[in-house]
Amino acid sequence: MEYDVHEIYDALLKEGYAEEEIKERVQNKVREFSGFLTNEGAIFLVAKDLGMEPNSPLVDQSHYQLLDYEIDYDEFTIPIGEIEEGMTNILLLGIIYKIFNTHEFKRKDESFGKVGSFLMADPSGLIKIVLWDNAVDIVSKEYFKIGEIIRVVNGFARNGRDNQIEVHLSKKGKVIISPEDVSRKEALELELLKEKFKKEGYSSLKEELPKVNDLIEAETEGFYSEIVGKISKILEFKEFDKRDGTKSFLLRFILIDETSEIPVVIWDMEAVKYLKIIEEGIKVKITDFWLKMNDYTENYEINIGKKSIIFIL
Repeated sequence: MEYDVHEIYDALLKEGYAEEEIKERVQNKVREFSGFLTNEGAIFLVAKDLGMEPNSPLVDQSHYQLLDYEIDYDEFTIPIGEIEEGMTNILLLGIIYKIFNTHEFKRKDESFGKVGSFLMADPSGLIKIVLWDNAVDIVSKEYFKIGEIIRVVNGFARNGRDNQIEVHLSKKGKVIISPEDVSRKEALELELLKEKFKKEGYSSLKEELPKVNDLIEAETEGFYSEIVGKISKILEFKEFDKRDGTKSFLLRFILIDETSEIPVVIWDMEAVKYLKIIEEGIKVKITDFWLKMNDYTENYEINIGKKSIIFIL
């Protein structure tokens, strides 16, 4: 399918790329092809690098083929410690160092997406790998576990929310578990790295739970696995009639931790159940909840559903 240059430019802006970053990537692409590519043609290749699939009559098809050639892994694999913001077509070899929880979220167009991530290590350093939508499924595979050797193919580097560089897998990217084409030298280096982590007891590999401020700053509605905090105040418990005339209930309280505070909302009979067991000042763990924006207050709230559980700690 062919796209207009302006459509691609607007799509990149909507994906969160700044104008200056797009211009820099286009200039780099023009230089890469030694002047045989126009700025208009270059933006299509930039979009392709970042996971979009726009073909253009402005680009010689051999350029597209050049991007799809058989990868020589030994030649193009780079050390994690050498990754810089803006790099594309990144190829990495290392081990899984830490696995984070996956999250579901709702996009502005009301569709749902998934995001997952893990830390990857090699002898030169450590970096966060971010996966989106169907690519997240690999995290649930039996052999995707800490210490496993993996290869990441076709990622691009950008700054994350914590201002640390992370690698995002492009739409054509993939994660290969236990790749077979690892040289003896590379395999030995990674085995030594695994032994080093084992001696450290993997204490640093424990999953870090999100903090309240993490939820607020994410600014993304979606599903979260777990959060821990203290009930600082029970705001209200009320009974009301639904539109169909049936009775329902609402319970709201404030959850706080050392970073911030956030309202928690519970509906129907779940509200009655938890009113009997919670009280101000107790520490709780909430699992399997939805983060939603309150359209009236324009603040994010934790919504407790039927699958959610509040544990008293």
